[in-house]
Amino acid sequence: VTLISALYLLSGVPSIIEIAAVVVQLPGDAFVYVGGKPAEAALATTPSAGLFEYNGKQWYGKGNVVDDPAVGLRLATREVFSNRLYSHLGCHAQRLVLCDLKWLPGCELFTVGCAVDHGIHLMSEWIDGFTPFDEGLVDQLRMKKPVTVVVNGGVTLPVVGLGRILAVGMWLNDVDCLGGTGKNVGYTVVVDGDTN
Repeated sequence: VTLISALYLLSGVPSIIEIAAVVVQLPGDAFVYVGGKPAEAALATTPSAGLFEYNGKQWYGKGNVVDDPAVGLRLATREVFSNRLYSHLGCHAQRLVLCDLKWLPGCELFTVGCAVDHGIHLMSEWIDGFTPFDEGLVDQLRMKKPVTVVVNGGVTLPVVGLGRILAVGMWLNDVDCLGGTGKNVGYTVVVDGDTN
Protein backbone atom coordinates (compact mmCIF):
# COMPACT_ATOMS: atom_id res chain seq x y z
CA VAL A 1 0.00 0.00 0.00
CA THR A 2 2.82 2.43 0.82
CA LEU A 3 4.48 1.86 -2.56
CA ILE A 4 1.18 2.39 -4.39
CA SER A 5 0.52 5.57 -2.36
CA ALA A 6 4.01 6.87 -3.08
CA LEU A 7 3.67 6.16 -6.80
CA TYR A 8 0.29 7.87 -6.87
CA LEU A 9 1.70 10.96 -5.18
CA LEU A 10 4.54 11.09 -7.68
CA SER A 11 2.23 10.71 -10.68
CA GLY A 12 1.05 14.28 -11.12
CA VAL A 13 -0.73 15.06 -7.86
CA PRO A 14 0.59 18.41 -6.56
CA SER A 15 3.36 18.27 -4.02
CA ILE A 16 2.72 18.71 -0.31
CA ILE A 17 4.25 22.20 -0.54
CA GLU A 18 1.83 23.17 -3.33
CA ILE A 19 -1.13 21.88 -1.33
CA ALA A 20 -0.04 23.62 1.88
CA ALA A 21 0.54 26.89 0.04
CA VAL A 22 -3.20 27.36 -0.40
CA VAL A 23 -3.79 27.89 3.35
CA VAL A 24 -5.02 31.48 3.48
CA GLN A 25 -5.68 33.59 6.54
CA LEU A 26 -7.91 36.66 6.20
CA PRO A 27 -8.25 39.52 8.72
CA GLY A 28 -11.08 39.29 11.26
CA ASP A 29 -12.94 42.27 9.85
CA ALA A 30 -13.22 40.60 6.41
CA PHE A 31 -16.20 38.51 7.59
CA VAL A 32 -19.51 39.96 8.81
CA TYR A 33 -21.29 37.82 11.42
CA VAL A 34 -24.94 37.31 10.44
CA GLY A 35 -26.16 34.74 12.96
CA GLY A 36 -26.00 31.36 14.60
CA LYS A 37 -25.52 27.92 13.17
CA PRO A 38 -27.61 26.96 10.13
CA ALA A 39 -30.02 24.05 10.51
CA GLU A 40 -27.60 21.84 8.55
CA ALA A 41 -24.92 22.41 11.21
CA ALA A 42 -27.19 22.19 14.26
CA LEU A 43 -25.47 19.05 15.55
CA ALA A 44 -21.94 20.38 15.02
CA THR A 45 -19.86 20.10 18.16
CA THR A 46 -17.54 23.07 17.61
CA PRO A 47 -18.48 25.65 20.28
CA SER A 48 -17.73 28.92 18.46
CA ALA A 49 -19.68 28.66 15.20
CA GLY A 50 -21.99 30.72 13.03
CA LEU A 51 -22.89 32.17 9.65
CA PHE A 52 -20.97 35.01 8.00
CA GLU A 53 -20.92 37.03 4.81
CA TYR A 54 -17.80 37.78 2.80
CA ASN A 55 -17.62 39.15 -0.75
CA GLY A 56 -21.37 38.75 -1.19
CA LYS A 57 -21.33 35.03 -0.34
CA GLN A 58 -22.41 33.09 2.73
CA TRP A 59 -19.77 31.32 4.82
CA TYR A 60 -19.90 29.03 7.84
CA GLY A 61 -17.24 29.66 10.49
CA LYS A 62 -16.20 27.44 13.38
CA GLY A 63 -13.45 27.66 15.94
CA ASN A 64 -12.10 25.47 18.72
CA VAL A 65 -12.01 27.32 22.04
CA VAL A 66 -8.42 26.98 23.26
CA ASP A 67 -6.21 29.10 25.52
CA ASP A 68 -3.21 28.95 23.22
CA PRO A 69 -3.74 30.62 19.79
CA ALA A 70 -0.90 28.51 18.34
CA VAL A 71 -2.85 25.32 19.16
CA GLY A 72 -5.98 26.74 17.48
CA LEU A 73 -3.92 27.63 14.41
CA ARG A 74 -2.44 24.11 14.23
CA LEU A 75 -5.88 22.46 14.51
CA ALA A 76 -7.44 24.68 11.83
CA THR A 77 -4.43 24.42 9.49
CA ARG A 78 -4.56 20.63 9.76
CA GLU A 79 -8.23 20.70 8.70
CA VAL A 80 -7.49 23.01 5.74
CA PHE A 81 -4.61 20.76 4.72
CA SER A 82 -6.85 17.65 4.83
CA ASN A 83 -9.51 19.51 2.83
CA ARG A 84 -6.93 20.32 0.14
CA LEU A 85 -5.84 16.69 -0.01
CA TYR A 86 -9.45 15.57 -0.49
CA SER A 87 -9.81 18.12 -3.28
CA HIS A 88 -6.55 17.21 -5.03
CA LEU A 89 -7.48 13.53 -4.88
CA GLY A 90 -10.70 14.16 -6.80
CA CYS A 91 -13.30 14.84 -4.09
CA HIS A 92 -15.43 17.98 -4.28
CA ALA A 93 -14.56 20.09 -1.24
CA GLN A 94 -15.64 23.56 -0.24
CA ARG A 95 -13.24 26.50 -0.19
CA LEU A 96 -11.67 27.02 3.25
CA VAL A 97 -9.77 29.95 4.73
CA LEU A 98 -8.68 30.85 8.25
CA CYS A 99 -9.70 33.93 10.20
CA ASP A 100 -8.88 35.16 13.73
CA LEU A 101 -12.23 36.11 15.33
CA LYS A 102 -13.65 36.84 18.75
CA TRP A 103 -15.51 33.88 20.26
CA LEU A 104 -19.05 33.83 18.87
CA PRO A 105 -22.32 34.14 20.83
CA GLY A 106 -23.53 30.86 22.26
CA CYS A 107 -20.17 29.44 23.34
CA GLU A 108 -19.94 31.25 26.70
CA LEU A 109 -19.99 27.96 28.62
CA PHE A 110 -16.78 26.93 26.82
CA THR A 111 -14.96 30.25 27.22
CA VAL A 112 -15.23 30.53 31.02
CA GLY A 113 -11.67 30.85 32.28
CA CYS A 114 -10.25 31.01 28.76
CA ALA A 115 -7.14 33.22 28.71
CA VAL A 116 -8.03 34.80 25.34
CA ASP A 117 -11.24 36.23 23.86
CA HIS A 118 -10.54 35.17 20.27
CA GLY A 119 -9.13 32.38 18.18
CA ILE A 120 -8.59 30.97 14.74
CA HIS A 121 -11.83 30.04 12.99
CA LEU A 122 -12.11 27.78 9.98
CA MET A 123 -14.28 29.55 7.40
CA SER A 124 -15.96 27.45 4.72
CA GLU A 125 -17.76 28.91 1.74
CA TRP A 126 -21.38 27.76 1.70
CA ILE A 127 -22.22 25.54 -1.28
CA ASP A 128 -25.62 26.37 -2.79
CA GLY A 129 -27.83 23.30 -2.92
CA PHE A 130 -25.65 21.35 -0.48
CA THR A 131 -27.60 18.87 1.63
CA PRO A 132 -25.84 16.96 4.40
CA PHE A 133 -26.58 13.27 4.73
CA ASP A 134 -28.55 12.07 7.72
CA GLU A 135 -28.36 9.02 9.97
CA GLY A 136 -29.66 6.90 7.08
CA LEU A 137 -26.26 7.13 5.36
CA VAL A 138 -24.49 5.19 8.09
CA ASP A 139 -27.29 2.58 8.04
CA GLN A 140 -27.05 2.17 4.25
CA LEU A 141 -23.28 1.74 4.46
CA ARG A 142 -23.55 -0.83 7.27
CA MET A 143 -26.07 -2.86 5.24
CA LYS A 144 -23.77 -2.61 2.19
CA LYS A 145 -26.59 -1.15 0.10
CA PRO A 146 -26.05 1.27 -2.77
CA VAL A 147 -26.36 4.76 -1.31
CA THR A 148 -29.34 6.70 -2.61
CA VAL A 149 -31.16 9.89 -1.66
CA VAL A 150 -34.79 10.82 -2.07
CA VAL A 151 -35.36 14.32 -3.49
CA ASN A 152 -38.14 16.42 -5.02
CA GLY A 153 -41.17 14.64 -3.69
CA GLY A 154 -40.00 11.06 -3.83
CA VAL A 155 -37.50 10.80 -6.69
CA THR A 156 -34.73 8.34 -5.70
CA LEU A 157 -31.26 9.17 -7.02
CA PRO A 158 -27.98 7.25 -6.73
CA VAL A 159 -25.14 9.00 -4.93
CA VAL A 160 -22.03 9.34 -7.06
CA GLY A 161 -18.59 10.02 -5.56
CA LEU A 162 -19.11 8.83 -2.00
CA GLY A 163 -16.82 5.84 -2.55
CA ARG A 164 -13.99 8.17 -3.53
CA ILE A 165 -14.56 10.28 -0.39
CA LEU A 166 -14.50 7.17 1.80
CA ALA A 167 -11.35 5.86 0.07
CA VAL A 168 -9.53 9.16 0.56
CA GLY A 169 -10.79 9.32 4.16
CA MET A 170 -9.36 5.86 4.83
CA TRP A 171 -6.06 6.79 3.15
CA LEU A 172 -5.80 9.95 5.28
CA ASN A 173 -6.95 8.11 8.42
CA ASP A 174 -9.71 10.72 8.75
CA VAL A 175 -11.69 9.20 11.62
CA ASP A 176 -14.28 12.00 11.35
CA CYS A 177 -14.78 11.71 7.58
CA LEU A 178 -18.52 11.02 7.89
CA GLY A 179 -19.07 12.31 11.41
CA GLY A 180 -21.08 10.31 13.92
CA THR A 181 -24.35 10.77 12.00
CA GLY A 182 -23.08 11.16 8.42
CA LYS A 183 -23.55 14.94 8.42
CA ASN A 184 -19.88 15.72 7.73
CA VAL A 185 -20.53 14.84 4.08
CA GLY A 186 -23.41 15.63 1.79
CA TYR A 187 -24.52 16.01 -1.78
CA THR A 188 -25.76 18.43 -4.39
CA VAL A 189 -28.22 17.36 -7.05
CA VAL A 190 -26.76 17.71 -10.55
CA VAL A 191 -29.11 17.61 -13.53
CA ASP A 192 -27.60 16.55 -16.84
CA GLY A 193 -28.73 17.68 -20.31
CA ASP A 194 -31.44 15.00 -20.44
CA THR A 195 -32.86 16.16 -17.08
CA ASN A 196 -31.66 12.94 -15.44
